[in-house]
Amino acid sequence: MTNEALREHVTNIGFNLTLSKSMINLLVLLHHHRGDANTIHEGGYRYHPVMRTWTATIRSLKERGLITHEIVRDAKGYNVNALFKPTRAGSLVISLLKEAGIYQERLEELQRSVESGIYQGRQFAIVPSLQAG
Repeated sequence: MTNEALREHVTNIGFNLTLSKSMINLLVLLHHHRGDANTIHEGGYRYHPVMRTWTATIRSLKERGLITHEIVRDAKGYNVNALFKPTRAGSLVISLLKEAGIYQERLEELQRSVESGIYQGRQFAIVPSLQAG
């Protein structure tokens, strides 16, 4: 089965797939946290600068055919979570990021920044419960 979103994105100039640092960061976070938006937010990223571009970055990853999006609803129909799963193409990109050492590098930097409250040389608000622990 052809991933039409990926095909459409990469064939404008032959074959070209470009990912910004924000897209790579979010793809790594989504993969590491099994696509669970609640887990990412509870893991200290709710106020992280990488979340400022969440909506646009999610849209970009979806447009490239790298992730799918599923809303999880409770018995009353209320949205309780969002799951973002890599497509086959997304899994291959993750494998390439790991092969190049970029996945591990980005994940470690993001985890360090949650612990320190400093990302790219700038301080950001940390959830108080994380500071106490």
